[in-house]
Amino acid sequence: MQVMMTRNSDYFISWEERGNIPARAKADVFVSIYGNSAGAGHPDTSELEAYDYDSGLGLTHIVDRSILQSLNVRTRGVRRY
Repeated sequence: MQVMMTRNSDYFISWEERGNIPARAKADVFVSIYGNSAGAGHPDTSELEAYDYDSGLGLTHIVDRSILQSLNVRTRGVRRY
């Protein structure tokens, strides 16, 4: 498995560009994991969000569940690009 980071700091990438990344990389599977937070003053908005790009959602659900078992966070579930 080869992991490709789409960014290494907190800056915005449009949804269109996020959807183009796996196509350009000729990826067999693309799972995108987000740790959403509105900051320390809003702990109720800290949550996990996972996106899948056309790989059947199975692996993305496994990754989402695995992270939830390791961390005390809420999830917004798995979504599709």
